[in-house]
Amino acid sequence: MRVDVFPEHATPAPGQPVILTVQVFNSAPVISAHRIRILGVDEKWVTVDHDQLSLFPESTGVVIVTITLPAGIPSGMRRISIQVHELTPPNRTETVNVDLTIPAEQGARIAVDPISVSGGTRTTVGVMLANDGNTDLRLTLDAVDEEDKLTFEFDPPIVELSPGERITASARIKGRRPFAGGPKPRTYTVRALGTDPPLEAFGSFVQQPRISRGALGLIGLLAAVSVFAVVIAMSFAKVVDKSTADRDLLLQVIQGRKGGAVTNPGSLAGKVTLLTTGDPVKGVTVEAFDAGNTGAALITTATNDSGGYSITNLPKGSYKLRFQGAGFSELWFPSSLVPDNAKPIDLQPSQNATGLDVRLGGVPGKLTGRISGDAAGATVSLFLPGGAANNGSSSPSSTGAALTGAVTATTTPPLSSSLDAAGLGALVSSTTVAADGAFVLDKVPSPSAYDLVVQKEGFATEIQRVNLGAGEERAGIEILLRKGDGQIQGTIFGADGLLGGVTITATDGKATAATLSLTQDNVGAFTLRNLPTPSTLTLLVSKANFATQSLTLTLSPGQQLTGVVVTLSGGAGSISGTVFRAKDSTPAGGVSVQVSNGSITLQTVTLSVGAVGSYEVRGLPVPSTYTVTFSRGDLSSVTQAIDLDPFSNRDATGVSASLPDATGSVQGVVYEETIPAVPHTNTGVGEVDVTLSDGVSTFHTTSESQPSAFDSGDYIIPHVKPGTYTLTFNRRGAGLKAFIVSVVAGQTLTQNVAVDKPASISGTVLNTSAANAPLAGAQVRLILLSQYPGPPITTTLTNANGQFVFSDLVAPESYILEFAFPAGTSAQTTRTLFNIVAGTDTSTGNVLIAG
Repeated sequence: MRVDVFPEHATPAPGQPVILTVQVFNSAPVISAHRIRILGVDEKWVTVDHDQLSLFPESTGVVIVTITLPAGIPSGMRRISIQVHELTPPNRTETVNVDLTIPAEQGARIAVDPISVSGGTRTTVGVMLANDGNTDLRLTLDAVDEEDKLTFEFDPPIVELSPGERITASARIKGRRPFAGGPKPRTYTVRALGTDPPLEAFGSFVQQPRISRGALGLIGLLAAVSVFAVVIAMSFAKVVDKSTADRDLLLQVIQGRKGGAVTNPGSLAGKVTLLTTGDPVKGVTVEAFDAGNTGAALITTATNDSGGYSITNLPKGSYKLRFQGAGFSELWFPSSLVPDNAKPIDLQPSQNATGLDVRLGGVPGKLTGRISGDAAGATVSLFLPGGAANNGSSSPSSTGAALTGAVTATTTPPLSSSLDAAGLGALVSSTTVAADGAFVLDKVPSPSAYDLVVQKEGFATEIQRVNLGAGEERAGIEILLRKGDGQIQGTIFGADGLLGGVTITATDGKATAATLSLTQDNVGAFTLRNLPTPSTLTLLVSKANFATQSLTLTLSPGQQLTGVVVTLSGGAGSISGTVFRAKDSTPAGGVSVQVSNGSITLQTVTLSVGAVGSYEVRGLPVPSTYTVTFSRGDLSSVTQAIDLDPFSNRDATGVSASLPDATGSVQGVVYEETIPAVPHTNTGVGEVDVTLSDGVSTFHTTSESQPSAFDSGDYIIPHVKPGTYTLTFNRRGAGLKAFIVSVVAGQTLTQNVAVDKPASISGTVLNTSAANAPLAGAQVRLILLSQYPGPPITTTLTNANGQFVFSDLVAPESYILEFAFPAGTSAQTTRTLFNIVAGTDTSTGNVLIAG
């Protein structure tokens, strides 16, 4: 086997595919199978057109490997390995390395939080930095103001960011405040030096004067102010102490994100899901705060595609979590709208706090629109789609529902019969249309999908699906309310009489009304009310196991049509029969029988005991046309078409099939080269390993050694799928014989083979102490030359004539023979035999030892 990969070096840009060509050459004399694996890269980044090859001898296969590295992957050299493993003997493995050099791409962001801050002489703001590129960044923080009135101090002044990393530094701003007058806004620019061009973010420090204009008029109150100054000073000292502790914790977090300072770090993790549907929400900002200071976030991250988040490298402490996203209400863990009511999370050293899950509700949405026509007094209602639930929560107040996004399950108002079968869910909100047709539905939980229903007595009910995004205010909804003074009454019959539980749907292409026929009292009767007139309606009448009927009815202005009669034909039928093998017409058990009309599919299996080969499939709706497919692994599939109708052919019997074989077989006789193959004479050779393989499927058997159902040397491999295979014969001590054969379905391929006679070693041991007479009972030890002086692979004793023989030896091979008498003593002499040949007997001649 030989493996070549082109190219072996590439410089891929993140997001751009790299195409590698893998060529595999089969140098073996048999059909071989090979599996290709890509090591050293995430399997989600790799596409292989086919990961397995089956190759004929001396042929080459090609596999195309496409690697697409994701955006944000770190720059530098990445080595991957293309591994090709041979699935057939000798099961070799070849590995070729490919070097991918990922170019550096810088990308970073900076922001000041908060952008505008008000204070006196000094203040502190957060500087948020994010590395969106794929290379490490070292940024130096600096700041300037237009009037040169402020000084800046950063902690830390130099920030190192790995690809994808985000941190928050602090900037302490100081400046002389005005003595009197109005507030003085001072704008400044924070710069991060280390990228080209440098990163910039703008902020504003509004300095309050020491004495405001209003304060000058209240100079008489200075004495009272002096009294409170002492209290304020004491409180301020406590705040300073707390701020220092917060700063220390922030420094620990920042250094922990850089991988250096935090010992025994912990982590916080959880999942964010949508309150209305339970679906995961990605892209939600998750911020961790010191529980005692919720003014500035310590660490910020975002939820992934599955809604999960993880904040790592946190020191021991107490934390609070805030969740924010565009269009969603701000939420503090676990369900508070304000930080004071948030639950603190006490994190111990090395603790991984998981399960910190929250359900996020959208900012309440709003729906506004206009109902055209005689809409005054009409009701506009908002329902969840059919089958939707309210997430199992108890019904909150309307205010709570609006803030959290929960759905308030309310009692559904009386609906016309046109909505009885419409499958609406819980009522969310309802309002009455104004005289001008305008309506407003406010504080609607979002995001979610809703059914907007417009109802008015004497008019057709209108239903429109509305998809409301998070916090969306949907305006401009237009619905035409049409006169619904029409009515249709009728009766549904089946083959056996009146039929209840039938669905009747009427539509004019714009509005839809639906109902069910009665199942008690006046069974089969139905009424469709509030239908628009004049109109042409299509009625669909349907019920499981019955053929759907379609009618077209025209209503004149105000018409109430009665006496409509519909008869549904059908019911349940069956198909039965027997399956046979075409080869010998015997019943075939275990055959899969699949019956389908495109809408439903039923399946059974033919009996293997009792009435072998028989089957029956019941419960088939009629009338309908069915395809019946018969299949079994060793037989070819057969398909028939059967028409069932409720009158002449409800139960189709005798639907039988004759399946031809889907596989073939290989058989023959194994005999020695010097003995011709003579069937039924026990002249064949047993215990020969026979293997049939196409590189993917492999069959094994052994030639018969004792006469039974077969003669000696006979072999057979049944149930072989059609194809081209390598047929090999391996006899111990003889050379390997191999053939390329083609197997055809339903046929038996005969392949006889002559194998070599096994290699053997023989000789005679003579006693030098008895005038070179034959020595019986001498021990002869056989040792592989490559393992000498290791232990023998076998031993034997000479017979009464001093003769010995070793048969069925592996060849070609080299051996050493040791001769000893009596058995178990040290060897008196040795013989070395090189390159013993398969199919031959090698004689040592006479060997002389003292007896």
